[in-house]
Amino acid sequence: MKSTAFQSITTDPVNGAPTPEALAAGHVTPVEHFFVRNHTAPPQLAQAGVVRVDGLVQHAGSVALAGLPRTRVEATLQCAGNRRCGLIAHREIPGELPWTNEAIGNAVWEGVSLAAVLESAGVNDRDANALHVWFTGADVVSGKGAPEAFGASIPFAKAMRPEVILADTMNGAPLEALHGAPLRAIVPGYIGARSVKWLTDIRVERGISTSTFQRAYSIDSGAGAEVLGPLPVNSAFALPDSWNTVAGRVTVRGWAVASHDAVVERVEVSSDGGATWTAARFTSPERRFTWRLWEADVTLPRGECELVCRAFDSAGASQSALTAEVWNARGYLNNSWHRVRAVVSA
Repeated sequence: MKSTAFQSITTDPVNGAPTPEALAAGHVTPVEHFFVRNHTAPPQLAQAGVVRVDGLVQHAGSVALAGLPRTRVEATLQCAGNRRCGLIAHREIPGELPWTNEAIGNAVWEGVSLAAVLESAGVNDRDANALHVWFTGADVVSGKGAPEAFGASIPFAKAMRPEVILADTMNGAPLEALHGAPLRAIVPGYIGARSVKWLTDIRVERGISTSTFQRAYSIDSGAGAEVLGPLPVNSAFALPDSWNTVAGRVTVRGWAVASHDAVVERVEVSSDGGATWTAARFTSPERRFTWRLWEADVTLPRGECELVCRAFDSAGASQSALTAEVWNARGYLNNSWHRVRAVVSA
């Protein structure tokens, strides 16, 4: 059950997230606050604890997960469309969910490693650099074409890393239907669409998934579509994009994530539109694949001002200064500096 802090964008299917203020309340996001991005209502699945593995494997068929060692990973998931509203403000993006800065959450996931599942099936790895691992969910989506099960893929090299798991619990409790029960892939550092929910089938193939939904999550740079995978460095205030507050010394809070498997090293905050900057202090630990929460004290004069934040990571990556630099027709991967218009009263 979602809390009163959870705000639905759509109800059929459910899509929504907590208020920005509730989002950054703690390092681990409670299940009732965790964002939901679904294309359909949760499908009814009777079978649990089994996944089918097919394709370029020696032993195709159902794999019983109960016989494999369990593992746990703390990971932040983020929708590719997070912070889309910032891009919409620059130029219209019709037909997409208007996420502000809340389609993100950090949880502790437990299940079995994808590598163990693939090893049990005997993957032919003679050409591992060309291999990709395909996921298929039980949710069948009706769109512009014929109904199709949601699918995605990741490179084989990523699939074999220890952080990639097939999860059946979230924050120590059985996975809920809205979050993909009985089984979902967890692919830390990648866009949320690659962490396929209601997982039923895995395939090993040469080349990326042919699923419509693999290619739908892409950005057309003018030189061809770039299919999305790893996330970029990003940060945002735990505030609405227009904020009413009082003059004086105030503490602002937010979150930051690093690019793929780097770590967040620094967050800076400005209260004058980026003319001067103050280093934020971290309130959660430095770990790969998880966000870092931060806070900073700023002095706000009466009137209007623009709060800005930006993050830097251990890979040397930083955010784009201008929204125009990252705008795209689907509104994906907005990692421009987050700007909040503050209206300050006495």
